[in-house]
Amino acid sequence: MIESHFKVLIVVTRGTVGGAQTSVFNLARQLARSPQADVTVGSGEGEHLALRCRAAGIEHVRFEYLRRSLNPIYAVRSIAEFVRHFNQEQYDVVHINSSNALFAALAAKLSKKKPWIVFTFRGLSLLDEHYEMSSLKRRLYIWIYRILLAFVDEPVFVSFENFETATRMGLVKEGAGTVIYNGLDPEELVFEDRSEARQALAELSGAKITDETFLIGSIGRLAYQKNYEFLIDQIADLSGKHPLLKVVIIGDGPLHKTILGHIRREGLEQIIYLPGEIPEASRYMRGLDLFVLPSRYEGLSVTLIETLFAGVSVLASDVGGAREQFEQAPFQVYPLDNSEEFQKRLSRLIEHADVRAELAEANKNRANDFHISKTAAGYRSVYNEAHNTSRSQS
Repeated sequence: MIESHFKVLIVVTRGTVGGAQTSVFNLARQLARSPQADVTVGSGEGEHLALRCRAAGIEHVRFEYLRRSLNPIYAVRSIAEFVRHFNQEQYDVVHINSSNALFAALAAKLSKKKPWIVFTFRGLSLLDEHYEMSSLKRRLYIWIYRILLAFVDEPVFVSFENFETATRMGLVKEGAGTVIYNGLDPEELVFEDRSEARQALAELSGAKITDETFLIGSIGRLAYQKNYEFLIDQIADLSGKHPLLKVVIIGDGPLHKTILGHIRREGLEQIIYLPGEIPEASRYMRGLDLFVLPSRYEGLSVTLIETLFAGVSVLASDVGGAREQFEQAPFQVYPLDNSEEFQKRLSRLIEHADVRAELAEANKNRANDFHISKTAAGYRSVYNEAHNTSRSQS
């Protein structure tokens, strides 16, 4: 167990809405419930995370120069800001959760206290082969990663797939690191029943949704990572074969106009709907017949964990930890951008309600492996080892 007065700072670059921010908040809240833990959350721009922390009674600190940028001016100022803060607060552990915040690892080594550094790889997006980046720039990022990771004492990964990829890339030494799955608190999750959720989705999207409608849903940022153009193309091919098919993609982002234009070019305005950002959108998951996530890359999707707790069937691209999340993986994951395999699996799920029901039940049973208590226990073990190691070295 974490010893009394054990101080940990959990840092993420941005305090906006997102999977990493949700994971950080859930972990901090669970750890803060223990009287042995003294937890602070730190972030840069964005107020969403700060507001959630304050509402939960968790201390939050804003770092002015922590940005999603490799501008050397911000980097130097961020390091100086972290050093001042570490000297003032005297943390035992600093737990970093995003790549730009890795400058805090260097700052920790320059500070007087020199807290133990834990870094969670919440995904390898910038380094993923499917990320939209030149090979030269990717090599530069890998070089920067390796430099900053030299100041990390304990690497943690949210999936075994990411662990293996980072090892192959030489970011960590063979066998160095721990895998701890992201977790959610089922007591904090609210799911509307099927009829209420479908009615709400119909009102929010403007779609005509009946009991006979086969409703596909997705929740994600309208950005390159989520690969929604692939989904649109597949629905264009299958809509004639399955006339009761409708799709609701919840979210907003930089590609909103592009995706909307794609839908219109395919003549799918009465089939695919974009209702925009909807707060707590996961509450409507049980109104779906199928949840689809066609991402180009992920770490361990928090949204897919929500589908497990909701007990809905899924079809997701086989990236990141997706295969690890589903016991019935061959039926619920497909090779990235493989139209033939996607359409084969989707058609089977549309045509066989019994298969969907079986998968939904399997997913619900799998959810307990992603309970926040298990996530927190994993990090408590890492923190304890760090604390004991740092004390023996002092």
